[in-house]
Amino acid sequence: AAYLMARSGLKPDDASFIGIGVTATAVAAARRAEIDALVSSDPMISVMDADGLVRIIFDTRTPEGNTAVYGGPYPGGIVYATRGFIDKNPGTVEAVSTAFVRALKWIATHTPREIAKVMPEEYALGNPAIYLRAITAAKRVYSQDGRFVPGAAETAYDVLKMFDAAVAAARIDLPATHTNVFVDKALARMK
Repeated sequence: AAYLMARSGLKPDDASFIGIGVTATAVAAARRAEIDALVSSDPMISVMDADGLVRIIFDTRTPEGNTAVYGGPYPGGIVYATRGFIDKNPGTVEAVSTAFVRALKWIATHTPREIAKVMPEEYALGNPAIYLRAITAAKRVYSQDGRFVPGAAETAYDVLKMFDAAVAAARIDLPATHTNVFVDKALARMK
C-alpha cells in the first residue's frame, strides 16, 4: 500500500492503516463497510470479489500482476534470517529450507483440489469453490523448486526505495541479501 501510494504521488499520512485480520475477520469488515481499501491475499480477496465486496485495482496474485504492479518478479514468502543466525545454526536453516522446498515441490506436483483437501477447512472461509479457484490462480506465483527468482531482489529494492527513505539512502549489496545455497542442498538431497 505504501509503495502504491508513493507511486501515485501520495504521502504516507494521506491514509490511515488499521489491522483487520487475514481470515473471516477481513471479510466481515468488508461486509460491514468498515474499510475503504485493503491490501490482502487469497482466499480473502477471491471471496470478497465473488461477493461483490471489493473492486480489485491492483492484483499481485499472478506473475503478470506482480510485473504490472512492481515492474518485475516480487518475492513473497521467504525465509528470513540474519547472517549470525545462519552461521550459528546451519542445521536449523537447512531443515527449514528443506521443509519449504519439499512443500513447494509437493504443491507443484499436486492439483488444486489435492492441495485444498489437506488445508484446514477454515481457510476456505466457508466457500470451498472460491478457495479452489484461489489455489488454482496462486499456484503460478509459487516457485516450483524453492530457488530465488532472478530479478526479484532488484524489484523489491526498487519498490522499497520508493517509500522508505532509509532504504533509499542505504548502500545495499543485493547479491548478499539472498542465497539459494540451502535450497540447492535440499534439492540435491531429494534426488
